Amino acid sequence: MERKNIGKLDIISLMIGSIIGWGAFILPGTYFLPKIGILNSIIGLFIGLVLTLLIERSYEILNKNVQTNLGEYGYIKNIFGKKIKCLYGFSLLISNLLILVLNCSAIIKILETINFLKPNKEIYSLLASKVYIEEVLIFIVVSFIFYRLNLQGNKNILKFQNLTTILLVTIVILFFILILYHNNFDGKIYFLQLKKEKIEWVKIFDVILITPWAYVGFNNVLQMKEEINFSERAISKLTKTTLLLAFCIYSLLILLASFSENTIKENTWLLAIVIENFFGKIGMFFLCLIVFSSVLGSINSLYLSISRLIYFLSKDQLLKKKYSILEKNNIPTNALKFIFIITLAFSFLGKDNIDIIVRISSISIVTVYLIVIIATIKIKKGV
Repeated sequence: MERKNIGKLDIISLMIGSIIGWGAFILPGTYFLPKIGILNSIIGLFIGLVLTLLIERSYEILNKNVQTNLGEYGYIKNIFGKKIKCLYGFSLLISNLLILVLNCSAIIKILETINFLKPNKEIYSLLASKVYIEEVLIFIVVSFIFYRLNLQGNKNILKFQNLTTILLVTIVILFFILILYHNNFDGKIYFLQLKKEKIEWVKIFDVILITPWAYVGFNNVLQMKEEINFSERAISKLTKTTLLLAFCIYSLLILLASFSENTIKENTWLLAIVIENFFGKIGMFFLCLIVFSSVLGSINSLYLSISRLIYFLSKDQLLKKKYSILEKNNIPTNALKFIFIITLAFSFLGKDNIDIIVRISSISIVTVYLIVIIATIKIKKGV
């Protein structure tokens, strides 16, 4: 395994890549604005941020008190018995694999949304989804590209990840500043209703319930702990900073989408309508650029972190020994092959079926967080 070659910007980029994906761009139009409202959405996300920071604090305590070279899985292995470590390890693996699969299918949705892809060669129907040859091929090609990229080692992975994060943060902030200084405001935009909105705790609680998904992935950086060239305390500070940055990105995207017509109906591409209205085709180009870069960044960072997790599970004999063999560039090549094969299998399920499966996988995420909290309590009590 490559060691001590991951810097502070790399850490932030990897975490943002894991957290911000396709959902950050579509939820303002399909959920936050039509169902919750601006104020209640942002309050709900902020409370979710605070709760996530409490979970991060649990990881920080585990980091200080448990010596391990097996990433975050190692914390649980050293505190609990075989059954709990298996439950934790495989829950973490399943949730991350399914998020990776979801982001691969998101590329197809983006291409369809911008009318670049119109699949018509149906292979078969499976449950809730029709499966098209064009979608399967795109899914496989995207996954294969990042499989190959990760085989080359951390250097190229991190360059790509840093680029996607810088693009995302810079363009979102610029969009918001330019819209604020735009001189065509009138009483028809939804944003002006912000001052009339009231705090509704039922809606806020509804948002809090989705925050495990909103901030999921911040802990993935712990899989690379042995490759980081600074202190564990600094890692914790960077994690808190990145979570706050993710909250700001979510909030800015909601506010950007609110510069639409007064009455908002569910619309997957509401954000794009706003950007095109204000900035025309140039704005749409930059929006598509950051949407693609965010989703591709998610795929990239998940490939990296999942390969390390598989490596650790293999070293602890929960998976076959071959997955902990390091080959060229000190990379767990077999672990990367395993990830690619899994995504290959999912490509034939159809994107609508993938959405259903990923929703169910939220159980895995909650399981991971609960075990971490219980482990922290055990350490605090000295059990």
